[in-house]
Amino acid sequence: MPESFDCPNCGAPIDLGDDPPATVRCPHCTTTVIVPENLRRKPEPRPVVLRVETSAGAPTISPRVGRGIAIAIIAVVGITTVIGLAGVVLGIGAAVAPAAIPALIPALMPAGPPPPLLSFGGEGIGPGFFTDARSIGVDGEGRVYVGEYQGGRIQVFDAAGEFLTQWFADRVIPLTGMAVGRDGEVYTVQRGELTLRDGNTGERLGLVEYDPGQDFEDVARMADGGLVAGWVRFQDDLVVFDRQGEWVLTVPEAVSGQTGDSELSLRVAADGQGDLLALGKFNNAVFRFDSDGRFLNRFGSQGDEPGQLRAPMSIGVDGQGRVYVGDIWGVEAFDRDGRFLRRIEVEGSPFGLTFDDEGFLWVVNGTHVSKFEVDFE
Repeated sequence: MPESFDCPNCGAPIDLGDDPPATVRCPHCTTTVIVPENLRRKPEPRPVVLRVETSAGAPTISPRVGRGIAIAIIAVVGITTVIGLAGVVLGIGAAVAPAAIPALIPALMPAGPPPPLLSFGGEGIGPGFFTDARSIGVDGEGRVYVGEYQGGRIQVFDAAGEFLTQWFADRVIPLTGMAVGRDGEVYTVQRGELTLRDGNTGERLGLVEYDPGQDFEDVARMADGGLVAGWVRFQDDLVVFDRQGEWVLTVPEAVSGQTGDSELSLRVAADGQGDLLALGKFNNAVFRFDSDGRFLNRFGSQGDEPGQLRAPMSIGVDGQGRVYVGDIWGVEAFDRDGRFLRRIEVEGSPFGLTFDDEGFLWVVNGTHVSKFEVDFE
C-alpha cells in the first residue's frame, strides 16, 4: 500500500500512517482531503440484532451479532427444529412449523440499502465515462449535466442516461461549482468567476459581476430563477443575484459569523421559499438564512452518528424543503428544522447531488451517476 498521495487541491504529497482515516488535512494548503478508498481504513461492520422467540413462556434470545454469526445462529436453530422443536415465533407471535423455517431465513437477515433506479458511467475519457465528476444538474426537460472537476468537461445525458453531447469550459482551471436552470442554461464556477453558458454548446453568454471581486466557489439556482453563490475571499459570504444577474443581497461570513471558526470551503443551496443554505465543509454543519439574510438555524456536527457529518461535500434541497448533505458515509436527509430523517447509502463519495422536477435524487461520485427514489413512508 502506498504511504502517500498527492493533494487534489495543491498537488503536495500527503503522508499517511499505518491506519489512515477517511479524511486527512493537507499540511501544505490546510484543505480537508478525502483519502482514496483503496488507501483508507475500512469501517468496522455494524452489529445486527437478531431476535428469536420460542413458544410462550420460553426466554427471548437477543444476541448482538455480526452478519456471519447471525447466519451461524440461524443454522443452529434449523438443526434444533430437526430434533424436536415444535415451532418458532418471530416477534409477531405466530407459531411457525419447522418445515417453514428455511423460507423465513431472509426475514431474519438485515435488508441492504435499496439499489438506485438508474446508474451509468464508469472511469474513462470517452463519451459517457468520467475521470473526476463532482458537479451535477438537471434541466426542465430531464437532461442531466455532469461536470468534471479537472479538465472542465461537461457531458449531457437524457433522462435514461444516454449520452447526448459534451463541451468544455476552461480546460485548465478546476470546475468548483455548477448550476443548471430549467431552461438549460448552465452557470459554471472556475477561477472564482461565475459564468453563464449555453447548455447545449457551452458557449459563453456572460459573466456575473460582483464588486468585491471574482472569488466564487459554488453556485445554485433559486426557484425564481435567481442565483445564490458562495464567495470565499478571506471569508465565507453568501451572495444572491436576480435572474438577470444583478446583485441583490450579501450575507457576510455566513458560517464563521455564527461559529467564530474560519470556513475555507462553502457549498450553497436554496429552497422553494427562498431560504438560503450554506454548508460549511470545515465546520461540518448547515446554516439556514431567510430570503432577507437573517440567520434562522444551524444543524449538523462532526461525528459518525446519524445526523452528524464527517466530511461533507455537497448539499441540495428537494421539493418538500428537506435538506440533503452528501457526506463521506452517504447522503444525510434533514427536515426544514434540521431534524435528522435518514441516511441514504450510496456507492462512493457523493461529491455532487441534485433533484429533478419529479423529485428523484441524482448523485455523482466521481466516476458514476446514480438516480434514487427517496421514500419517507
